[in-house]
Amino acid sequence: MFSDKLFELAFIYKKTKLWKMLWDSEIFAVSLPNGEIGYCSVMGAIGEHCALGLYVGEKGFNSFRLVLSGPGSVSELNYHEFLLSQDCLQCAFENKDGLTEKEAEAVREYARRHRLALRGRGAFPHFVKFRPNYVPWFLREEEDQRNLCAALEAAIAVAEQVQKKGKSALGLRQVDEATQFVPLLRREREGFIWGRAELPPAMPVQYPRPSFINDITAAKLLRLKKTGMWECEVLRFPEPLQEDPECAPYFPVILMLVSSGMDEILPPQISQKYDEEPEDLLEKFAQLLLDRQFRPSLLSVRDERTKALLEEFCTRAGIRIRMCRELPAMDEAVDSLMSHLGVNEPTPDSVAEILDMLLSLDDAELSNLPDDIRQQFASILEQENLPDELTDELAGKLHLNRASQSYVISVSCSKGCYRHIRISGSDTLEDLHEAIQAAFAFDNDHAYAFFMDNICWSERDAYYAPGVGDFNERSAGEYRLGQLGLSAGMQFKYLFDFGDEWLFQCRVLRVLDEKTEKPAVVRVQGEPPEQY
Repeated sequence: MFSDKLFELAFIYKKTKLWKMLWDSEIFAVSLPNGEIGYCSVMGAIGEHCALGLYVGEKGFNSFRLVLSGPGSVSELNYHEFLLSQDCLQCAFENKDGLTEKEAEAVREYARRHRLALRGRGAFPHFVKFRPNYVPWFLREEEDQRNLCAALEAAIAVAEQVQKKGKSALGLRQVDEATQFVPLLRREREGFIWGRAELPPAMPVQYPRPSFINDITAAKLLRLKKTGMWECEVLRFPEPLQEDPECAPYFPVILMLVSSGMDEILPPQISQKYDEEPEDLLEKFAQLLLDRQFRPSLLSVRDERTKALLEEFCTRAGIRIRMCRELPAMDEAVDSLMSHLGVNEPTPDSVAEILDMLLSLDDAELSNLPDDIRQQFASILEQENLPDELTDELAGKLHLNRASQSYVISVSCSKGCYRHIRISGSDTLEDLHEAIQAAFAFDNDHAYAFFMDNICWSERDAYYAPGVGDFNERSAGEYRLGQLGLSAGMQFKYLFDFGDEWLFQCRVLRVLDEKTEKPAVVRVQGEPPEQY
């Protein structure tokens, strides 16, 4: 099953407690036995999941980039798919019930032979392989075991050097969009030689773009009557399927078709071959239309994946296809599907456990908290659900001064066109509106709204331009950004001009404990669209 060397290194690594020295974004690299570069992430700084993750090569590291950037959407299905995007090997530490009986017995057998006590939380090492769109599975290949051994050896060496020199002296810093190099460890006979590795370039996302080549089916589709406007989307199904018990279960893809009036939802078409044979999903979609004896007059899609799948198909079938920012009928159908399946977004550990952990940290550990973690705690305090004495103690330990905080917010109006705006926490949503208008060279001549729950036209957490309708009690001019519990990764929508509906997607990139005198554009990508 697993080699003694892998178990030995896992137990040594656990003793180093490297997760108390590094954050998961403070990456180091290791030269692997097969010549590839592996990128190591130390997980467990806030006590949720203690593990060493090894991302192999460009493909692996780009999956880490995706995890680091956060989900592109807050819908439950898209968030679920985001969690399945990792491509890595892990040595994690779990309780006994987190392993299969066979795995747990292998750990116990090694511990007996080496007189090790398996006590406390996370006493059992667990070796797992993560592949995109698959359930995490057993680490079976010898090469994977050798690579994970190399990563564990490097992590043990890193822990020793961090204790001696400190992580800054070793070049261990949080990886972000601007990071070009990370420390690299190369194995020599007597230890490791330290150097540095250049991070691979970001890989663009490429979706399957199949050719629909069945001429007979295409001719049949062209004879069907055109009926109505429909919304269509390709989604990753949240329940895994497994054909072979020896292979990891796979999360298939579904294609959903909903009439724009929400008066009809056709049976979702499911494919277990989408990633290798996307034509399989197209054939099922074509058969669905033939069985129903119609073809849509207009098909609305909102993402590149669905467009890539259907674009040539629609041309052959005489169906007009368009990109649309919002698909309200599809959102309602997906919500209904998720409720039926009983699938919910993952929830973090209880607030009480997190706060207990925070209060147990000393000043040195607190000073190393990344900005996004600090802001998560600040958001908890903003909710004002805690006793005053506990709020004061936590604010004091974190040295929180929200008046001096600033935010870097990404504002995107389309793919490849965005602006990063730095703005003070003391500025209002109206100030952010004016900064966005200036950044995209708009005329600022219409009403606007912010939807902080990231759902357009939602009334739950909406802030409107001063003087708009009956919404003055939630005026954007009266709410400062520091009051809204913004945290790194949080997304919200900004809608300008209720007639033409210019919709901008906003995401908080960073939270800074620094003042910003006036809003400033710090990054520009793409030409702004013409307003008129």
